[in-house]
Amino acid sequence: MIKLKTYIFVILCLLLSNSSKAQNSKPCNISYDLSGKIATISFLDQIAIVDVDYLLPGGGDDKIEIECHETTMEIIYSDNVGNSSAEEHHIFYDWGGVPKLAKAVLINSNRSEFSILAEMFKGGIELKTYNNNMSKDLRVIFSYRIDEPNNLTAQINKYLKQVKESYETKNIAELQLLGDFTVIKCLISEISIEKSNVAQLNDVGYYLQQANMSLEATTLLDAVIEKFPNRVVAYLNRGDAYYQSGYTKEAKEDYRQYVSLMKSQGKDLSRIPQRIRNMIEDTELK
Repeated sequence: MIKLKTYIFVILCLLLSNSSKAQNSKPCNISYDLSGKIATISFLDQIAIVDVDYLLPGGGDDKIEIECHETTMEIIYSDNVGNSSAEEHHIFYDWGGVPKLAKAVLINSNRSEFSILAEMFKGGIELKTYNNNMSKDLRVIFSYRIDEPNNLTAQINKYLKQVKESYETKNIAELQLLGDFTVIKCLISEISIEKSNVAQLNDVGYYLQQANMSLEATTLLDAVIEKFPNRVVAYLNRGDAYYQSGYTKEAKEDYRQYVSLMKSQGKDLSRIPQRIRNMIEDTELK
């Protein structure tokens, strides 16, 4: 693993009992002492006291931050020097009330190359044993030479093929790594969605939804629909992802748009799934 200019020493401290937790507190939080060198990171019922030495004399813009989600937390270490940058995401999940490190994603970029590396921690690593040097087996998920445009197309196709294979072979662990939310966000910002790859990217959104990765699916399908707003199946797939997540209103809106495009584009309406017919109010489909 490429080491960032960050020294992390983590001591686990247990918070007070659950009865003392604020009902409306955020799922995770970060705060610093007056020196700015000691960070307190909390997630669920545990906290980590982190000794951070990231402001090195004469070197780069290094920092640590977190992103809070309902059941996950990301600790993000970033190191930027000149035209080179590295950003490492440590992703924690709520495993039955126990915060565990599940994945690590490393994003590297410089003038000549862009790469995404990742690792899945089988069984997770409890916060009490966490430190920034846990990742030892990061592997390349996506990489291309910036000065070779043809290389980008080849690497996109390689990535899409890997995702498809993991779905078809029911390798869910591999699909969860390849389709990780951070990976998807990064890819969307890095590659261009074109006619040549939109069908494959749409398929990835479908695969992620089928693997119960609804957030990842909607994130990717949002980008597909933004670039190709008349792509019929994208609305069906995103609607399914919304419905899977409990967002019924948003799902129905996508299903209605799906049916509307089926009609306006002269598609075979008999192919509209019965479950969609049952959900939306359209007398022509009754």
